[in-house]
Amino acid sequence: MPIFQAECYVVVTPDSDARHITRFKDENGTIIEVSVIASDVTLENHEVISRAASLMNRAASPYVSRPIFSFAYPDGKGGECAILESEFPTPEAARAEALRSAKDLYDEAVEAGQQPSGWAVKVRDNDGKQICEISFDDVKGMAVASPL
Repeated sequence: MPIFQAECYVVVTPDSDARHITRFKDENGTIIEVSVIASDVTLENHEVISRAASLMNRAASPYVSRPIFSFAYPDGKGGECAILESEFPTPEAARAEALRSAKDLYDEAVEAGQQPSGWAVKVRDNDGKQICEISFDDVKGMAVASPL
């Protein structure tokens, strides 16, 4: 939700709890209010808004969907097999996983006495657009597979 407007105020509830109320409004007029017990009523508005925004983002994060990327591996006959789908926060994170995966495949092939060549992993986004292709040559010089 891109924030268009934010305002905050302090209210005292009937049971004498002071609360910071922060109201966020987006460009479509959608309003979300965050209510926090005011442990410090002397906070500046920007501090209250920042804390409320942080709480709102943390509360929403489990419900925010991540992009799904598909990983294709060679079948040894020029085609693709083992197409796996996985969620990653960004294309860069999916590419990092592709590099790690390609390095693992390369290491396994070398240990088995093979010299792998060609592409190792192709990654596509939700729309089917290829975002990267990692070849065995790309990972040949890598010392160790890098963890995510």
